[in-house]
Amino acid sequence: MKALFLAAALTLAGVAAAPAADVYTLMAKRLAVMEDVAAWKHAAGKPVEDKEREAVVLDTAVKNAQAEGIEEAGARVFFRSMIEAAKDIQTCEIARWEAGEATPPAEPEDLNAEIRPQLIILGRQILGSIRRSLEAGEALSDRSAFDEAMAVDCLSPARADGMYDALGGLRFSG
Repeated sequence: MKALFLAAALTLAGVAAAPAADVYTLMAKRLAVMEDVAAWKHAAGKPVEDKEREAVVLDTAVKNAQAEGIEEAGARVFFRSMIEAAKDIQTCEIARWEAGEATPPAEPEDLNAEIRPQLIILGRQILGSIRRSLEAGEALSDRSAFDEAMAVDCLSPARADGMYDALGGLRFSG
């Protein structure tokens, strides 16, 4: 994950390019971090669902989206779809570990010190890529590129469909 954090920081610094294609890739990177979140929660005996934390994450994401010029309603639906997908992935990973189908990391990364900073950076990157795409008039509607990027373990087709549909509801207000 440290390599992902460095790559994310470099991208945030402006080293990356192609906004429309980046949106899908960055979404997948954010979802891939959910295995680390699941490992921490599993080791700490915490439940996957935390409604209070979800509300904070959603409100912050929507405020950040509005600051990028993205309309509130679409941003709220989009980030809610990401949160639901994230919970599904965490639940799936934990179920695999508890069933003995896989082994959780022996020493999970710390949620507050290591994982959340990665998620914050990826969230900002996703918003920046969405904004650049919408500003350029690029539709976030390349289903084959989306499906290719969303080959994330434990992501159900229904959740992927929900995220894809939510992308179509994003509008630039600036």
